Amino acid sequence: MAINEVELLTQIFDERIKGLYIKMDSEFTVLNHELRQIKEQVLKTNNRVNHLEDDLWALEKKADEAIADGKHIIDTRATECPNVVKFEKLDNRIDDTIILFTEKHKEIDNDMKSLKDELRDGLFFMRHPKLLVASLVILITFVVITLVKDVSPTLFGILNSN
Repeated sequence: MAINEVELLTQIFDERIKGLYIKMDSEFTVLNHELRQIKEQVLKTNNRVNHLEDDLWALEKKADEAIADGKHIIDTRATECPNVVKFEKLDNRIDDTIILFTEKHKEIDNDMKSLKDELRDGLFFMRHPKLLVASLVILITFVVITLVKDVSPTLFGILNSN
């Protein structure tokens, strides 16, 4: 290879490398810009989350104070009231009634399931009345044919004797 060709190839490679460098530099610039935007968004989001956590903490503090006030009110109520015992008995009766109701409800559910199982055959014909009618027609046809076979020799014998 001649010196001119080597210089020409070196010049071509230098231009290509310079072009790749410019392209990579522009890509990195775009990436840096996008990363800055993402960083700004993350900072805004974090700031909002911190603000919401502060609000949540304040609400939890208010709720704890309200619960403490409620307990104080409950602890300081009058317990000498004669109706308190009646209310406790009534509360126990209501609880017993609820338990009894749930037990009866379960029994009724079990009874309904057993009734559905027992009525399944009957319900089949209720859902398919044409099959019921067809079964009855076939049964009646067989009965009539059987009766005609049994009665026909005696019937024809009586008719022939006259």
